[in-house]
Amino acid sequence: MPGSKQVWLGCGEIENQIDSNFTTFFQSNFKGDQFSTYTPKFLVKTNVESLSSYLEDNFKDRLRLNALRNGDDLFVEDVKEVVRLINSSKPIEKLVAVTTKDYHSSNQVHPLSRFSKFIELNGSIYGKWRNGKGFLGCSPEPLFTKNHDQWMTKALAGTISTGIHNYDQILLNDEKEILEHELVIKDIVLKLNKFATKICVGETICIEFGSIAHIQTLINFENSKHGPHSLIKALSPTAALGGFPGRHVHEFLSNLNYFKNEKNERQFGGVFGLNSSEECFGLVSIRNIYWDKLGFTIHSGCGVVKDSIPEKELKEVQNKRFIIERIFS
Repeated sequence: MPGSKQVWLGCGEIENQIDSNFTTFFQSNFKGDQFSTYTPKFLVKTNVESLSSYLEDNFKDRLRLNALRNGDDLFVEDVKEVVRLINSSKPIEKLVAVTTKDYHSSNQVHPLSRFSKFIELNGSIYGKWRNGKGFLGCSPEPLFTKNHDQWMTKALAGTISTGIHNYDQILLNDEKEILEHELVIKDIVLKLNKFATKICVGETICIEFGSIAHIQTLINFENSKHGPHSLIKALSPTAALGGFPGRHVHEFLSNLNYFKNEKNERQFGGVFGLNSSEECFGLVSIRNIYWDKLGFTIHSGCGVVKDSIPEKELKEVQNKRFIIERIFS
């Protein structure tokens, strides 16, 4: 659960389960138009410290990655194209460009062997795996959380290295980063206005996530009708993950190099979460590592606006990638 140290662990699956009293995990793709639920046969609720201790005792070896290739050159091409589109009076103010890097490993160890390193990040650890394929990450960004009858979402955009002196003041006074963040807030509020009530936009602050920092604004709202599936369809992807305005995002993203990877099956930037009688939350699937029998992949992205500089955006996605990459070094 975001903001707490408790952990839900599910194993196996009960198929064709329709009883709403069961705790379920759910997952959507990036567009939010593909939604799956999983009802585990066995469910355990524990805490981060206990799970970390167990994994430390049972994984004597740790997964280590060796780099193979990256898509950074294609990413720079995408950034340049987005800037051109925005400045040519196209109906788009922001798009999120993404790059990837592939790895292989000489030791066949599960990524869970590095669980304790994920704890050091300021986010919510999540993951799913089966038959040699899966993902594991630590998301700083819940698309939504429910606490009793109160719902919350988060605008998260704008990035800087924490190694820079006075990084928080620099970030909060950077016109380009503030513009990007304000578009995310605007996008979320516009979407919430269609179904939510008592929308309250909180204070904008700077938060740390590993070796980088982001601009964050919490947004509280009331919602009496929409469950996880409907919320994902209504909110996802936010301008932090896709772009602004939302009605044009997929049209322009489909012309970028990154779209060729998974097209509409894309999982990075989708939502993974849990729904139970006690709580409900959906985490945006970022700051993670994916794997299958062919190897491992880390995705990282950043928002591009009219004043974006390709070299700076490349450095940003590399810094985001390094947060996960260094866990497996």
